[in-house]
Amino acid sequence: MKLLLDEQPCPCDVGTIGEAIAEGASIAQERGRMVVEVLVDGVVWDEEAFADPAQSEAPADEVHLISADRVEMVVGVMNDAVATLDQIEVHQNDAADLIDAGDETGAMRTIGEAISMWSAIHQAIHLTGEVVSLRLDEPVEGLGPAGTIMNELTQSLSSLKDSIVRHDFVVVGDVLRYEMPNVLTRWRDLIRGLRERVLEEPGS
Repeated sequence: MKLLLDEQPCPCDVGTIGEAIAEGASIAQERGRMVVEVLVDGVVWDEEAFADPAQSEAPADEVHLISADRVEMVVGVMNDAVATLDQIEVHQNDAADLIDAGDETGAMRTIGEAISMWSAIHQAIHLTGEVVSLRLDEPVEGLGPAGTIMNELTQSLSSLKDSIVRHDFVVVGDVLRYEMPNVLTRWRDLIRGLRERVLEEPGS
């Protein structure tokens, strides 16, 4: 079986697709990189294929792994997260305006979109932290530990959802107007601090 990493042949003795992916990922990690795409005989290896043990144990003519620099990838994700925070701010302000206008249905839809984006950012920061071994229990300059700030977001969103379930839109509006802007500010500072920490790491 032929194993390629970023179009370069790897002198490896592998017999299955799974072995090839594991070997290539190990080599990429040694180079400070991370596999972001897998091609098996020219076809993209999707999530369904990864989840199927039978496919992983099958042979192939060629396995080609595409990698990216871990630091560049993480910084890119963090930059995207900051841009998403700007979108969340717009959604939260729009939802508060809709509540003031009496459009509770429209407000709930807009809040739902904002919560989905918050969840995506929360997951992205957690996963990128694992990729570059960030200690989320260590304080970020000017803030507390990243993990604490992430937990505070979970609590704020839970409070928001509870108020929606109770149809207490006066409280929902107040949370959107007065609590969530502070959450946004802390998250902008958090991501900025984590990004600086990543860039300061040796080898970045």
